Amino acid sequence: MATDKTQPPVKTILLIGGISIAAIIGSELLFQSYFNSVYSDEEHAKIYGRPSELLIHTVARDEARLREGHPIPIDQAMETIGRGERPEVVAPRPSSDFSAMLGWLQMVHQFTPPDPSTDASPDTSATPDTTGTAPAVPVPSAPAAVVPHV
Repeated sequence: MATDKTQPPVKTILLIGGISIAAIIGSELLFQSYFNSVYSDEEHAKIYGRPSELLIHTVARDEARLREGHPIPIDQAMETIGRGERPEVVAPRPSSDFSAMLGWLQMVHQFTPPDPSTDASPDTSATPDTTGTAPAVPVPSAPAAVVPHV
């Protein structure tokens, strides 16, 4: 009985295996990019291509609300602001939102918003303190917000 004593062609086997693996990975990337492209085109056509009835109704309602019910029409208000004037309707007002002040220090503290009914102007009739000690600050009796340390 005859046997073949030659060595197997390892280089050829590895070369064919490497080419096969590269072809599989390349085709996987090619198919994924193709299907992602087709999917995004279809998604854009079906979802973003035509507006829904609710969106059309909401936009129309908001535009009507902007045009009606204001003491000054939008065009006139824009012209007034462009001239540098500010009617009372669009005048800036101080914010009543103090949530940024509560979390600013990231530690346990109490903060009581200032009372808008009191005048915040400094008292100029008092004489300056020359003793070097700070005056006591009265604590209001309103409930204070407490922020825990995070």
